[in-house]
Amino acid sequence: MSSKHLIIGGTEKAGTTSVFGYLSGHPEVRCSKKKETDFFRQQAQELTTADLTHYWSFFDDDNSRCTLEASPGYLVDSHYSAKAIKTLLPTARLIFILRDPISRLLSSFSFHKTRLLLPEALLFDDYISQCLAYERGELSPQQAVIGEWFLRVLNAGSYYAHLSDYYQHFPEQQLRVYAFDQLNKDPLSVMVDVCQFADISASYFDGFEFYRANATFGARTKWLHRLALWVNSSLESFFITFPSVKQTLLALYKNVNGATVSTPMMSAETKQALVAYYKPDLLQLLTLPGCEKIPVQAWLAKYE
Repeated sequence: MSSKHLIIGGTEKAGTTSVFGYLSGHPEVRCSKKKETDFFRQQAQELTTADLTHYWSFFDDDNSRCTLEASPGYLVDSHYSAKAIKTLLPTARLIFILRDPISRLLSSFSFHKTRLLLPEALLFDDYISQCLAYERGELSPQQAVIGEWFLRVLNAGSYYAHLSDYYQHFPEQQLRVYAFDQLNKDPLSVMVDVCQFADISASYFDGFEFYRANATFGARTKWLHRLALWVNSSLESFFITFPSVKQTLLALYKNVNGATVSTPMMSAETKQALVAYYKPDLLQLLTLPGCEKIPVQAWLAKYE
């Protein structure tokens, strides 16, 4: 492939869907037909150059200046995903958006509940206890009765540990790290920088109306929500091509069946355990090139 390749590699619940959506209409960008190909997470250690044919089947064949996919799981699976991407796409440029890991964890918990992927009665404190027990090797996904991915969401916030794998395999010039805080406050400045990083025109975002994609909201009627989730999944490729259509339909659906989701309750003990878990990693994060401006101290100050 002669065009440049851009990968949004993480993290979950930090605006990756929004950034992917912002870029999907850019005339110089060709997006994957499925936002999260997760290609370099699947048997990544065994991938060879012969597998690239399958990978490019996720993209329509055109002459765009830049191809794009967004698979937030590449960060948590960095141990093998970083090596696989480097092996098969050595010139790829990767973007990571980091969010205060405790806020991200709360958001992920609520989001997966609204997607009907976690038990409705599960409390956040109990969820974190299970995640920590899984980390210590004391609990299996079968014993927890929830999928292994949801038990690994805790570890996904260990940003230094995971980004280090990418810095080991890629030069700094091919990696870009942003704070979710900056994306929320000034999305235009972030997207202009993304365009410069991807070597595409930033003028596309002149007067652009930024929106929040994949925001968490509940549902008043569960069966209707299941139907809506199925439609969203079935028409993903269409919605990627026409993001404004999705935003219009989503606004209508929220009026019909949307419900407000409250922030999960978190005990002082759980908060203390999470700070102890994340703090050493976050302080090391500041030592990585390009991560000096990540507001780690402000994140920690909210909980200490």
